[in-house]
Amino acid sequence: MVTKIRTQTTTDDELLEECKTETECGDCDISWTTPPKRTEITAPEETVAVVVDVVNYQGAIRIYQKGSNKSVDAVGMEEAGKLVIVPWDSDWWFRASGSLRVGYIKKKGR
Repeated sequence: MVTKIRTQTTTDDELLEECKTETECGDCDISWTTPPKRTEITAPEETVAVVVDVVNYQGAIRIYQKGSNKSVDAVGMEEAGKLVIVPWDSDWWFRASGSLRVGYIKKKGR
């Protein structure tokens, strides 16, 4: 199981502040994307956390271990109505279903 930090903050600044508090990421930036469905996605290098936007109940991600492709965990409908911050391990990849936004939190300057 992965750590899931559930939040209902509404701005990127609030998300980054919460991430800083929960993960000690320091001075960070966030960039948002809508990942393609049913595709193996590797987070950008230096990603310290991934934010999954399930506020609008429109999707899920499943997290897998690189190499073995073993399922690690998921963020989906059980988190509906929230943003979920997942401290990220560079040995993971994910697959999205539905239509949702994913934010990559990286330390500034990286």
